[in-house]
Amino acid sequence: MATLDSFGIASIDTALTQKFTMTNSVQTGDVVLDEAGLFEHKCAYGEEWMFNVDFSGDLPTDFALASSGPTIVGLTGGVTLIDKVSRSQSSGSANSGSASGEHAPNAAAAA
Repeated sequence: MATLDSFGIASIDTALTQKFTMTNSVQTGDVVLDEAGLFEHKCAYGEEWMFNVDFSGDLPTDFALASSGPTIVGLTGGVTLIDKVSRSQSSGSANSGSASGEHAPNAAAAA
């Protein structure tokens, strides 16, 4: 019986991060003016952090699809969700892939 090794596909137990990006977005409400017609404030809500990682090696367990996601320095509280995962293998090279997700710092997990 043929195994992955016989096809020259190498499985690496740990992942090497090749590229990591993280962006932040927030939704904003309408501008509120005071009695004199001067800018008073504008509300912001719906903050989200989107992140993407490209890696070599096996998919890290905390990047499993629909999981609560990895621990990322600076992102605390709220809910993190992995929404896309791709993996690839080719002869003569290590397996690789990418994963992405989002973190909503003000969200609460469903009970």
